[in-house]
Amino acid sequence: MKLVRLASLSPLALAMAFAACAQTPKTPAQPAADRIEATTFSWGRMTDSWSIRRGGDGKHLSVRDPYADKPDQKSEAFAVSSEAFDAIAMKLAAAQAYAGDDSKCKLMVTDGPYGTISWFKGDTKVHEFRWQAGYACPGKDAALDAMDAGRQAVMALAGKP
Repeated sequence: MKLVRLASLSPLALAMAFAACAQTPKTPAQPAADRIEATTFSWGRMTDSWSIRRGGDGKHLSVRDPYADKPDQKSEAFAVSSEAFDAIAMKLAAAQAYAGDDSKCKLMVTDGPYGTISWFKGDTKVHEFRWQAGYACPGKDAALDAMDAGRQAVMALAGKP
């Protein structure tokens, strides 16, 4: 390998060499989705649901006593700024990135909650994360933690503790 002395390079070549090595600051990528929806179930009954739209609105549906003949449902709407959506999307990144093999999961608890988080671009579902609290899966803990952090951020945005 032939080494080139910096003094032997022309000023233009030197400038180009340094420019090639310079790090350009990275800007955060915009989320691919413009809507995120999540639903939680227990024993086949919906217990909680929320959706947020980038730079638009959010909706939260809570169900008190989902096992009653006529469950008491409460729906609330709230505003979602683009910044808030992006922050929640970042919290959910590990859940969105999870690509584990659920066939390697071990059922630990049979009566835990379960559900889905779905990411949409327009009306097209671009990704879905299915989860079940009673399963132990390699690598899935980070995805479940991300799901919890995302839900807490949505509840804070909706004005819920």
